Amino acid sequence: MSFDQPSSGSALTVNPTVGAIAAADATCNTTGLTLEPSATFNAGIIDSITLLTADAGAQTNCAWDLTNIGLLQTIPTAQTAGSYSISMTITVI
Repeated sequence: MSFDQPSSGSALTVNPTVGAIAAADATCNTTGLTLEPSATFNAGIIDSITLLTADAGAQTNCAWDLTNIGLLQTIPTAQTAGSYSISMTITVI
């Protein structure tokens, strides 16, 4: 997952450990899949965060659902009230 963070003092923390992994097919399981630890984006230092890793024991030719990843957005107190959005890219490798 990558995120372009402006240098405004805001911070987005992503916490995969509170999420859930479920096999999308009854013939598959979640053995070998690990949710990664919480991390905070820091422009130019931490520009991407790994949500999930698979080791050699993970099944192939399977599909999984990854849900309920925790997101915490810190907003500076000087931020003007309004509607804002965050663009994210999630890449599966």
